[in-house]
Amino acid sequence: MPVPPHVFSLSPQRLDYGRFERVGRQLEVRELRSLPLAPDVFQRGLLGGPLTDTVAFGELVKGFVSGISVSVKAASLVLPDAWVRVAFAECEELPRNEDAREEVLRWKLKRLVPFRVDELRLAATPVSPLVGQTDSHRVMMAFAIESLMSQLESAFAGAGVRLGQITSASLSFLGSVDEAEFHHGLIAMALVDEKGYTLVFARDGEPVLHRFKAISSSLPESARAEMVGRDLRLTRNFLQQQLPGTQLAGVLLAAPAALEGLWADWLGEGLESPVELMRPQHLPLAATSGESDEGLLPGSGLFSSWAELAPLVGAASLEVA
Repeated sequence: MPVPPHVFSLSPQRLDYGRFERVGRQLEVRELRSLPLAPDVFQRGLLGGPLTDTVAFGELVKGFVSGISVSVKAASLVLPDAWVRVAFAECEELPRNEDAREEVLRWKLKRLVPFRVDELRLAATPVSPLVGQTDSHRVMMAFAIESLMSQLESAFAGAGVRLGQITSASLSFLGSVDEAEFHHGLIAMALVDEKGYTLVFARDGEPVLHRFKAISSSLPESARAEMVGRDLRLTRNFLQQQLPGTQLAGVLLAAPAALEGLWADWLGEGLESPVELMRPQHLPLAATSGESDEGLLPGSGLFSSWAELAPLVGAASLEVA
């Protein structure tokens, strides 16, 4: 069934809201809101940090929710890729008992990431095995700091909103793409901002590889180009080893307008594949006849690029069993 039409997106810089109405297989934007945040709302950390003042943040969320034109009881939440990380693991068939299953997954994750796994919230979903893994199972795991997730859930609950789906910007971005408007087979999607980038490789809509990398904005362009180029070459080699004979069909880039040209060149050269810039036609958004791209976005001045809106659209597009 469809998830609720309400989606919140949170980062250290801002809190956004979108409400979408389904029209057949597409969505119409009904309301958008955005609120800039002070720089000290969150503590610093490699996976994000806890709130500095839970009471103040709870009041901020209440005020934000009260300004929405309709009542919001249940919603999805999209968080930065730095806060919700993704890893893949191969394993034998997982236990059916939930506690035993989580114990196995945490043991797997402990060998993959440099974080205190006991302090993380973990979710996992099975994905197709890579070449040569016929005797094992493959899972995609998403993890985040439990204390931060609990604080956010409590803050929204205080405003009368139950958070169901909590996901990352890049996984939501993957869910936002209208498959009729992009390639089938193996594709790459790049979500870029001034502080880093995420690459998601998917095969027929299913994630195969996920890479998040932070980049210091103080680095000169030449150093950033060298770092990104090296990472892209390593990624391309990994894919060639794991999926021999599979050609990358294309790369979809979502980035601020000022970064589009630079990153299109880097991605095209590093992945040796054509790059498309994300535009409204890539999203499952319904448009009125004769309406401009900007007309799709009520209050569109709140968002500086379609890359900012795509994760909200993706979270609203998903369905759950």
